[in-house]
Amino acid sequence: MRQQADSSGTSASEATRIHESLADALRYYIEKARPALLSHGTQNIAPNALWIGDNGGPIGPQTIRKIIQRRTFEGLGRSVNPHSFRHAAATTYATEVPERAMEASAILSRDS
Repeated sequence: MRQQADSSGTSASEATRIHESLADALRYYIEKARPALLSHGTQNIAPNALWIGDNGGPIGPQTIRKIIQRRTFEGLGRSVNPHSFRHAAATTYATEVPERAMEASAILSRDS
């Protein structure tokens, strides 16, 4: 997956590998759901944004954080923030591939 700078909040585009089980869901979102959400907007204000809200406009990091916390509370009975997922991923990586444990810090290097 390649994310352009203007949709990620960074100064450069990034390439990220995602697991195939997530690729199908992301592909569906990009090909079907995202265009439908964009059609709800009154103007083409978010053509490059990946995540689109019900109103057809882009959703920012804080809104995404709130959505994740609300959904995890509904499903798990406790709120989990994005950093907790990255922390769990880094811990799992370091546990499963201990000889490359120092690379796990790259998982944690993003803003919550």
